[in-house]
Amino acid sequence: MRVLRSNWFLILLPLALWFSGPFNENPNHAIYDSYYAHILLLIGVNVILATSLQLINGISGQFSLGHAGFMAIGAYAAGFATKTYSAFPTRDDSGDPFANPGGVGLFFVVLCGVLAVMGIFLAGIFCVVRRGRALGRQAPAIIVLILVLWFVADLCIAHKIAARWWLVWDQSITGIQKLYGFLIAGGTPAAVGFSHHFPAAWAKPLCLAIALLGAALLAGVAGLMVGLPTLRLRGDYLAIATLGFGEIIRVVITNCDALCKATGLQVPPYSDPDPDTGVPSHYLSRWIVAFAFLTPLLVWRLARSPRGAVIRAVREDVVAAAAVGINTTRQKVTAFTLGAAFAGIGGALYAHLDGYLTPDSFGFMRSVELVVMVTIAGLGNVWWTILAAAALTYLKEDFLGIIGQHFGYPKLADWRMVFYSLLLILVPVSQAVLWPRLRRRLRRA
Repeated sequence: MRVLRSNWFLILLPLALWFSGPFNENPNHAIYDSYYAHILLLIGVNVILATSLQLINGISGQFSLGHAGFMAIGAYAAGFATKTYSAFPTRDDSGDPFANPGGVGLFFVVLCGVLAVMGIFLAGIFCVVRRGRALGRQAPAIIVLILVLWFVADLCIAHKIAARWWLVWDQSITGIQKLYGFLIAGGTPAAVGFSHHFPAAWAKPLCLAIALLGAALLAGVAGLMVGLPTLRLRGDYLAIATLGFGEIIRVVITNCDALCKATGLQVPPYSDPDPDTGVPSHYLSRWIVAFAFLTPLLVWRLARSPRGAVIRAVREDVVAAAAVGINTTRQKVTAFTLGAAFAGIGGALYAHLDGYLTPDSFGFMRSVELVVMVTIAGLGNVWWTILAAAALTYLKEDFLGIIGQHFGYPKLADWRMVFYSLLLILVPVSQAVLWPRLRRRLRRA
């Protein structure tokens, strides 16, 4: 509230942009081509993702290469929820289409409950492993190795033979699946009844709002689970750990039947035009613009708050920060969790913008693109991140294609990673060498 009171004029900008939806997505009022409108919305999504990574890599001084994994969690969670439990085109008893916000909320509540049960089980295993220290220094590693081998052998045997009571891991996974199905089936009638209490104009935006909240929650929990065991690492070791997490998420999605594996998940479009008039009744651009405005503002204010000063102190010198009583791991985990939550929101918006999700969209190169945006903008510089995200998105989507067509080489866009590499070399050199020299000459003049 202090931020809004002291920066009241900033409220006018998102309010003005909120009414710009028809100028982006309404074919009767659009001021530019739909292709450029799509690029503009992609810029908004990348601003959210790059700014959230700036909180992790720039402000807290970590080095994450798995940001695309958090984006994938948010995208697939929100897309699967709206596709399966809301299904925007679903029709009620009267035959009219309606959105089901109760179904989307039920999905995330049940999923969080099931994950909580799994978390308690894993916490028990963790306590057993820690207690193993009393047996010797190597005992925890031996216990973990035995549990991993037991898990793999259990699932391999269950794949070849029928279910047996002594296959503990297979029976546990089956029990979790049955618990999830039982809770969903039992809560569906109440969720549908809950949804019918909302006006038709509110149901679809409420579905998206719940999906965004659930995506942020799941991505934040994933960031917490990754951050607690890995953020004691530094530099390249942390980058390798987060890179491994991102690849694990991609491989899990590729082999998950519910998420359509490598064939891709079809997500119902939010800005679906009316079949008769061709005019959308809801505009996704309003949500993208709002979060593209709020995310940098919140990260910027956090960086300049007392908590942000503590996080920057940890970035500058971990040993000195710990010496004055700062819990360095807690500050790192906080920044990592918040950055992951914002990445989940960006992934959810991307899912309903693109309408089609494949695991390849969230691979290693996606994380590299976001790291390039943060590095070019300058570590810790929030507002320059917006310009870097806009420039590199346009460079990837359109600029290289135009230049290639002009010079008779249409495949120039395939060389974008070469341009990214050159920018990673030239921008830090200019910031460290050329810009200081230019400032000294300007002062002399």
